[in-house]
Amino acid sequence: MKSSPKKVMYFFFVPNEFVNIEGDFIDEYSFRISGSAFYQQYAKVMDVGRPFHKEFDIAKKEYEAGVAAGDNAVRLNSIRKAANRDINRRMHSVVEEYIVQHPDEDATATLVLDVNMDRVVPVIRKLSPAVRNGRFKGYLDMWQEAFERMAVMRKARKEVADTAKVGAMAPDFSLPTPQGDTLTLSSLRGKYVLLDFWGSWCTWCIKGFPKMKECYAQYGDRIEFVGIDCNDKAEKWKQALEKYQLPWPQVRDTDAKVETTYRVKGYPYKVLIGPDGKILKTYLGEVETFYQELGQIITSDKD
Repeated sequence: MKSSPKKVMYFFFVPNEFVNIEGDFIDEYSFRISGSAFYQQYAKVMDVGRPFHKEFDIAKKEYEAGVAAGDNAVRLNSIRKAANRDINRRMHSVVEEYIVQHPDEDATATLVLDVNMDRVVPVIRKLSPAVRNGRFKGYLDMWQEAFERMAVMRKARKEVADTAKVGAMAPDFSLPTPQGDTLTLSSLRGKYVLLDFWGSWCTWCIKGFPKMKECYAQYGDRIEFVGIDCNDKAEKWKQALEKYQLPWPQVRDTDAKVETTYRVKGYPYKVLIGPDGKILKTYLGEVETFYQELGQIITSDKD
């Protein structure tokens, strides 16, 4: 019997509140919640995104059906990306409008990551003082700090030369490991290397770990993965490593110089480097094309 595909869903559980859930979590569009004041607000918040998440699912299913039918995967992926960009653009606008109209509700704080990344800090600042400094303060502080740092880094990237483009030699670096040692990129010369820029705060980074583990188990004798932690405090980084048990080397970009040099555009961001030290491909986000192309590159290398 074919097993159902896994779905990841995030739900906020808040102390001193109670929630009633009716329906099936497997179908995120059918279940409904009620309960105390916070969860009455949260029910409305979840309804804001439901129509757009349905559209994302439809686009995904159309892509998968096309691939199964033998259509060109690259063309289909391009169509899907265009559809997702349109859905995101509309969703970001609707979500931001909801935040502006409901700044005094705690549940509104759960929406701040559903706006355009350039708007995360501005919408956090639009929350009322009671919400901004209330029980979601730690959550909001974390994301405001992360996105403020990313804004500074994006500005810095514009001021540095693009030395990390496809075809160029991968810029060398030395970064600390969790054990207190130092890993130098050039020490891995002679085999394929994958740099995975990620953070414990990055939902899509975490979602990709199971498939990355499968890939590493299959090709780990011919390629070395290197996880590069970004925008994290040391404690959060080490907690994530303990939780997710990643079997490849891990380092931490403590001052963001490496991700700036590699002009990281978002997270996760993967850089595939050949045995000669030259950059072969870059991938933004958790995308299926990475796994397909990596398999083709590794298996076609007769050496």
